[in-house]
Amino acid sequence: MWEGALADVSVVAGVLTDKFCHHLALYRQHQRLAMSGIRVSRSSLTHWVHRACALLAPVYDAQLRHVLLSKTLAMDETPIRAGRSKHRGRMNTGWYWPLYGEADEVVFTFSPKRSRAHLDKVLSEFSGTLLTDGAAAYERFARERAELVHAQCWSHTRRMFVKAEEAEPAAVAEALELIGRLYEVEAHIREQALSAQHALEYRTEHALARVDAFFAWVAQQCHRAELTPSHPLSKALQYAREREGALRVYLTDPAVPIDTNHLERALRPIPMGRNYRSHVIMQGSLQTSPASEKSHRGRIPWYCGGSNERALWRLDGFARPELCIIIKAPAETRAHDRARDIGRTLRWEAGVPLALVPSWQDLLRCMRAS
Repeated sequence: MWEGALADVSVVAGVLTDKFCHHLALYRQHQRLAMSGIRVSRSSLTHWVHRACALLAPVYDAQLRHVLLSKTLAMDETPIRAGRSKHRGRMNTGWYWPLYGEADEVVFTFSPKRSRAHLDKVLSEFSGTLLTDGAAAYERFARERAELVHAQCWSHTRRMFVKAEEAEPAAVAEALELIGRLYEVEAHIREQALSAQHALEYRTEHALARVDAFFAWVAQQCHRAELTPSHPLSKALQYAREREGALRVYLTDPAVPIDTNHLERALRPIPMGRNYRSHVIMQGSLQTSPASEKSHRGRIPWYCGGSNERALWRLDGFARPELCIIIKAPAETRAHDRARDIGRTLRWEAGVPLALVPSWQDLLRCMRAS
C-alpha cells in the first residue's frame, strides 16, 4: 500500500468499512482486535485511516469530476459530527452534501458549514438540471445561474402536508391523494421500462393534468378564510405554491426524477450512525414466557433504552432475520403506543420480533437473562 506499511490492503479496507459504513469507532475496533488476540496500537489504526484516505483522494476527485458531467444532478445535505468542538465534551457539526449523478454514482462532498459557499465551490462548472429539496440556499444559487435549471422534490412537498395531517385530516387526505396520482404515473413508467421519449409523452398525457389539478386545489384552499398564516396547512400550501415552477420541471424532462428519494436511500448509512452509542448489541436469547422464548430463541437481542421515534426508525436499517428488538417504553403511555406502531411497520415485522419493556429494571433483567 505505502512504504513501510505493516497492514495488508484487505485489513485497511476492513478498518475503513467498519468505521465509515458501519459506524464502528476505531477504539472499538481496537478492542475487538485485542479480544481476537491481535495486538496493534490504536494510533496505528488512526495512521492507517489517514494514509488510506490520502490514497483515495484522487479516486474521489475523479469520481466527482465524472458526476459533475451529468446533465441531471440530485443534491442533498445531511449533518455529521466531525472534529472536536472548543466546548468540552462536544463535537462540531459538519455537513455532507452528496451528489447523485446519471450513472448512479454518489459522491459525498463535505463542508464544515451549511452555507451557500459550498454550492458555489462544488457546482461552479455544472450546467444542467439540479434536483433538490426546498432549502432556500439551492433556490438562491439557481436564481443566479442562467445555465442551470432548478427542479424540486415532490416527496418533500408531500411531507409538508403530512405534518399538517393532525390539524386538517380531511384536506391533507385530499392533497395526498392528488400527489399519489402523480406517483402512479411514475410507477407505470418504471414497470413498463419506457424509453425517454415515451416516458415524456406518458408524463405529458397523464401527469400534466394531475399536476394542474393539484395546484388548482392548492389555490382553492388558500382562499379559506379560517386558515391563519401559522396554521400547518397554510405552511404546506405556501410551500407548494412558492415552488410550483420547480415542481413542474420533471414534466418537461424525462431524465429528471419526480423526487430525491433515490439520493436519500444512498445517504442512509450516514444518519443511521447518529446516536449509535445509545444502542447495545449483545449475544444471547430472550428468556421470557414460553411463547416468546420460542420466537426469540437463537436471535441476537437489540436493546434500545428509549422510544425516541427518530431512533426507532433508524433501527430499520439494521433489522436482520437473526435479530429481535427490545425497547424500553412505559406501559399505557403515548411513547409505548408509538413504539409499538412503528415496530409493526418496520422491516422486522416480517420475522424479527419486537418486545417492549416498561422500565429500566425490566430492560436490565432481559439483558442479564441473555
